[in-house]
Amino acid sequence: MDLLNASLRQILVFIHLFTFAFAVVEVIKKDYHLLKVTKLPLAEIKKTGKLLSTLLFILWITGSILIFMSVGSDISLLLSNGKLMAKITVVMLLTMNGFTLHYIAFPLMQKPNSYSALLCSIFGAISGVSWLFASLIGAARILALQLSYADFIGAYLFSLVFAFFVAIIFVRPHLQQLLTERSLRLRNSKPLLNVTC
Repeated sequence: MDLLNASLRQILVFIHLFTFAFAVVEVIKKDYHLLKVTKLPLAEIKKTGKLLSTLLFILWITGSILIFMSVGSDISLLLSNGKLMAKITVVMLLTMNGFTLHYIAFPLMQKPNSYSALLCSIFGAISGVSWLFASLIGAARILALQLSYADFIGAYLFSLVFAFFVAIIFVRPHLQQLLTERSLRLRNSKPLLNVTC
């Protein structure tokens, strides 16, 4: 029975790590691609969003099972594990930001206004930092013995502030240009109405 439990746990860990690695690579690849394009790839952004939602769902399922296998129903064990609580916090924020991206950022890209580029840049920064930071927390086995929950979250918040600075100064102008050009293309492609007197 112990061998069966250990095997199941190892399979879950492998699925969790493989899924997470695939998601992080996809986020980095698409963020880099967005900085290089001259035309906003909305269809590709939506497709990536759906893929990442699926991957995040798999991560929630495998992660929840692994946590339950580790601590069972003893909440005090969970709460006393700073690294695990920090990872759960970051993944919860990542999930909430995912909903924000789908229901606020993507529609803003469809019909941009003066705040679209700023908000989309900030939501993108939260996404990128959260994915990377969750992977860093997961890999921090040695540091986990030295750092508390507050230490992990403090480092996460510092990373977010730095990412906001980069997003606002460097990403927002590029995104603003892409949104403006898309808006102009759409406006110019609308057929003129024939008005007769």
